[in-house]
Amino acid sequence: MRGDAERFDLASGDVTDHLSAATNIAALIEVVASRPEARILNAADPDTPTAEAIVRAIAAQIAWEGEIVRTEDSERGRHPWQTPMVLDTTAARELGYRPVGTAIELLSEEVRWVA
Repeated sequence: MRGDAERFDLASGDVTDHLSAATNIAALIEVVASRPEARILNAADPDTPTAEAIVRAIAAQIAWEGEIVRTEDSERGRHPWQTPMVLDTTAARELGYRPVGTAIELLSEEVRWVA
């Protein structure tokens, strides 16, 4: 998606990744701050999008109109979401954490900030 590239090679497009948008982390911090106690919580968005969904959302946000091509070549199609990760946020929700939005919804804010 850099410059005028017309193609984005993507390996492991079906891998799911539990993103953590800053807005949702802030919502969890607000809940925890109102109930101080020693605990360990996972901070994550409510959904676990696939790598391909993340790449498509970024492409849409930056108005990139190229082609996303799946590849078996993990080096050529490398991306930061190749390690499957799903976090259990049950304890955070039981404390009252309510996500502000989904990973894909909030991703646009972060892409705008980076771009």
